[in-house]
Amino acid sequence: MNIFFLGVDIFLVLSGYLLALKISKYKDEFNRLKLFKEIFIKRAKKLFIPLLFFLIIFSVPLMGFFPYPALTAQSSIYSLLFLQNIRLIRSSFNYFNNANIDFFNHLWYLSVDFQIILFISIVVIILLKKRLVNISLFIIFFASFF
Repeated sequence: MNIFFLGVDIFLVLSGYLLALKISKYKDEFNRLKLFKEIFIKRAKKLFIPLLFFLIIFSVPLMGFFPYPALTAQSSIYSLLFLQNIRLIRSSFNYFNNANIDFFNHLWYLSVDFQIILFISIVVIILLKKRLVNISLFIIFFASFF
């Protein structure tokens, strides 16, 4: 077992926990649409804007001077769409391989974080009126350990 990913796992669990606290705080104050805006749209903007800025600054020079511009462009697009983790899984990618020639592999974490936010937001929006939000967040919390 590789212990280097333990910090990432802990950070993802803490991120989900803080998101659940925010949902618990606002669930009685907002309707479904406002809660979705408060949870998902604001967090997505916080991820997307710096990522876009980062990719513009680094993708353009890398595509111009790096010997594999198609790989850089593909990685940039998947990162911008928050699908980098899925691309890496589909390609059987080894993160610790020294022959790694993709500069944006580390952005897989942002994809996972975005997908967690999207999933939890959808679950909360669906279950908000049914008063099952706390139970569902509790189940999601424990499912995240497996």
